[in-house]
Amino acid sequence: MEPNIEKSFFDILSHLTGAFTQTGYIVAGTICLLLGGVILADWLRWKVKADEVEGTITGLRQRGIIYYPVYRYMLDGVEQETTSNSGSSSTRGQETGKQVMIQVMRHDPGRAQPARAIIWPLLGLLLAAPGLWLVFTAFTAFEVNGFTWATLAALGFMSINRFRGSIIPKSQRLSVEEWRMQRRSEIDLLPVQTAEDVRQSPSAQAEQARYAKQARVSGPLMLLLGAAAIAGAIYMSSDTLELLGAQNAPGVVTQLAGNNTSGGGYVYRAIVRFSDAAGKEYTFRDKLASSHAIYDEGEQVTVLYKAEDPQATAVIDRGLMNWLAPGALGLFGLLLLLGGLAQMPRQRDEVL
Repeated sequence: MEPNIEKSFFDILSHLTGAFTQTGYIVAGTICLLLGGVILADWLRWKVKADEVEGTITGLRQRGIIYYPVYRYMLDGVEQETTSNSGSSSTRGQETGKQVMIQVMRHDPGRAQPARAIIWPLLGLLLAAPGLWLVFTAFTAFEVNGFTWATLAALGFMSINRFRGSIIPKSQRLSVEEWRMQRRSEIDLLPVQTAEDVRQSPSAQAEQARYAKQARVSGPLMLLLGAAAIAGAIYMSSDTLELLGAQNAPGVVTQLAGNNTSGGGYVYRAIVRFSDAAGKEYTFRDKLASSHAIYDEGEQVTVLYKAEDPQATAVIDRGLMNWLAPGALGLFGLLLLLGGLAQMPRQRDEVL
């Protein structure tokens, strides 16, 4: 193979590999953003449009493996009873007669759900933050070119071809409100049981045994992964933490240094010049490398550095982006720890 042909072949292969990786970042980031956005929007909608009142659990309605609590509560002096808008696979904490705080829609008192804890918006942020970071990285750390659009187009075509059989025709499609009404009417037809009766059923006893077996494995595993994620977040943020309260100074990108990677690609790093408080000039190489130049030569940036050693500690200040990746990883680790604690084996009289 001639040198020029060989070089062209490896260039194309490198571009394709980069495009596949970039597309993976875009797709994963978009999914995280959508899921996080839906959770945050739903939490905000109930926060703004619903009132919190105290209710009493009078029973449960079971649909498949999901239990929907039935609430009795007072609203504007009138006693109301309705089935919760959301359910759970667990009867824990849904004992008959238990007093709970619930949210009730002002324009539709028949729509209620358990009052959302602060963990709900945190979960939305946990999904949205890494999604934002993934999309940002996809368009800044990689060059957007024809290979990118071709890969996205191919992925879109395959997705449409794969799922087009599952798409409901427009003439048969229900609106969101119609779907909610249909779902609520189906649940309201189900018999009301008590949590105590559900727990004594053979199926619940079998489910309890299965869950206890899984919890003995999943609980410690989630604790281990959560601790590892938090440790990783601390390590990722160590450089930034050291610069809390550090000096800052205006800097300028003097050069974009390019280097070949072991995989045959090419990456850029910014060379930045700045002066400390004493007026002494320093030059450093940015730690972030990307296949697409993030900065331009001559671009003004803000530099953070420690006064006792400006040369060794200088970094480009990227604002919130300094904390986005370690923050998301830390939140993920915290949720894993909480989930691991919740999954640890419980007493025999506790069920899903």
